[in-house]
Amino acid sequence: MNASGAMNVIAIDTPWSRATISLFGAQVLSFVPAGEEDLLWMSPAPLPPPAAIRGGVPLCWPWFARQNVPATAVQHGPARISEWRVVSQRLNGGGEPELMMRPVEPLDPMSVELMITVGRSLRISLTTVNEDRVPRTLTQALHTYLRVTDAERAVVAGLDGLPYIDSRQGGAPARQQGDIDPPVALDRIYHGFAGDPAVSVVDRDARRTLTVSAEGSRSVVVWNPGEALAAGMKDVPGDSWRGFVCVEAANAGPDRRELAPGQSHRLTQTLSVRRH
Repeated sequence: MNASGAMNVIAIDTPWSRATISLFGAQVLSFVPAGEEDLLWMSPAPLPPPAAIRGGVPLCWPWFARQNVPATAVQHGPARISEWRVVSQRLNGGGEPELMMRPVEPLDPMSVELMITVGRSLRISLTTVNEDRVPRTLTQALHTYLRVTDAERAVVAGLDGLPYIDSRQGGAPARQQGDIDPPVALDRIYHGFAGDPAVSVVDRDARRTLTVSAEGSRSVVVWNPGEALAAGMKDVPGDSWRGFVCVEAANAGPDRRELAPGQSHRLTQTLSVRRH
């Protein structure tokens, strides 16, 4: 493992891949398997701090959107706009680097710890412990911006038959029929998985499939702003909205987690790629 820190970014190089991680938001900014292009999209016009970083894998914690919190609460919680630190790093049994990160300052009566494993795939685990004296509600997501050649020609597979909440229709319930083709101008929380979710994005033009698999999750968020919404987003300029589809391992919508005092929950997401 070769890990180095420059300013607020950590760079990791392994025989299988390389990655960069921001200490602001504990956010993976880039993951490039050997012989591949980056699997993650980053904004070509990022906003300066303290704005959240657009792209990579932002952490939505300890709530997703403003679910179960006041309308004045910060969107997606404080984790993605806070400073984090590396508390340990090691090689796992497969020789892959593992970084453990925690917020510099407490963000909530619940505590949070992040483990990032960089190797043959990118594995991110977010562990929450309710250190409050009362039960707490947890919603969260690993808000992954998957890079695609053109979202208009991409396909999202693995959701056929599942119910979802359509946020663009005021939270109206619906059910997926077939693949999402194309995954453009949508904002949905899929739920009701029988087991751990595994959702794929097929990039036809790049001839590759990106797969997001999850543990500790029964919901997956799929989002792309589309042209009309992106027109009002300074950090998604021009037609850059075509360059990504967000597929997010989550506990959101009906998949909120109720944690008793002392109880913990771990949400894990693994990102991998396959060539056609």
